[in-house]
Amino acid sequence: MTLSYDYSLRVSDAQDGTSISIFENPNGCPFTDLDYVEEHTQVLLVDQHGYVFVYDLQKEALITYTRLVEEPIKSVRLKRTIIGTASDGAAIFDEYLVLLCKDQVQFWRIERDVDYCLLDNGHTGKESAPLSYNMSVQV
Repeated sequence: MTLSYDYSLRVSDAQDGTSISIFENPNGCPFTDLDYVEEHTQVLLVDQHGYVFVYDLQKEALITYTRLVEEPIKSVRLKRTIIGTASDGAAIFDEYLVLLCKDQVQFWRIERDVDYCLLDNGHTGKESAPLSYNMSVQV
């Protein structure tokens, strides 16, 4: 993964160098940092206008973006803390975006949406939707 001077994220095959995906910043400015979330194959990107983007590498699609601050964001990291275990043994996490700005560090809590959907056979079931972020400031 490379942040390019043409205001884009470029993903290339590590073995042969062929381009896999290109995502151009819709704000027309450089991205300033990225963090890769391996579990969800997502890239968190930040830019000079204070926006955070969530880009899905498998779908080659922008999941969401939002302006969190009115200044450039210099760095972004995802902080995950295990807070418990689900009945199937999977870890349950608290997730925070850590943003480094000019004179401050901000922590934004991420709540991945869980919603109900209608299944093909007409039954309803709980569906985890890691494609949506609900970000809120934590003090």
